[in-house]
Amino acid sequence: MREKLFQKDAVKAVLLSIALLLVGEAILGWQYNRLEQKRIPQLEAQVAAQQQELARQSAAETLRMFLDARVAGDGGKARSFFTEQAAEDEKNGTFSLVGSFVSYRIEKTDAVSGEEFRFQILLLGPNGSFPTPEIILVKRILDSYYIDSVRVGG
Repeated sequence: MREKLFQKDAVKAVLLSIALLLVGEAILGWQYNRLEQKRIPQLEAQVAAQQQELARQSAAETLRMFLDARVAGDGGKARSFFTEQAAEDEKNGTFSLVGSFVSYRIEKTDAVSGEEFRFQILLLGPNGSFPTPEIILVKRILDSYYIDSVRVGG
């Protein structure tokens, strides 16, 4: 009889430990889900901000290459960054592709949308003289950025 009593106690102990294990796992799972629900929106916001920053950097790099070509007087290379709209603007005389400027300075960057950025720049003459302000719209088409419009400020 004593052996049966120990067998019943052993079975009860095993069942109790399994029940406690399952309850513990359920509590840990519930806590994990609560923590993740708080973190997921934060992580998504961080990813979106990083993607926006990468897009801004790519657009700025396209702008720099375009402006470097303009400063160097290489109109052909500068035109390779144009969309049809920018080519039409140049053809209509909205802006001068090359000129007496020797350097430039990017003053401000604004995100128009996720795929368009507006840059305010100053084209500078010799010794920083005769600054010419321009507003340049850089637009993403497929996987690359292009100059979509150039407006001379005044």
